[in-house]
Amino acid sequence: MQMYAVSRQHLSDGTPKGSIIELSSIIQPCYLLPRFKTKKAVDLDIQNQDGKITEIDGDNCLALVDDFWINSFQNQITYQTVF
Repeated sequence: MQMYAVSRQHLSDGTPKGSIIELSSIIQPCYLLPRFKTKKAVDLDIQNQDGKITEIDGDNCLALVDDFWINSFQNQITYQTVF
């Protein structure tokens, strides 16, 4: 078993790439889990120019993190859809 990785795409100027999709193409929502590429979650924290550290948490992770796992174990329907 494995979880699938997804990443946010960016344009050449660094802005996030977006698109419009039809509502009829959405099957169900899914939970995204931040994908930690290092051993410690605190390595994702962002230090601003003024030295202040922004901690990644449940309220801001979708805006600040670019890589996620799709939680295919959310429920049976999600598991069957993903696999």
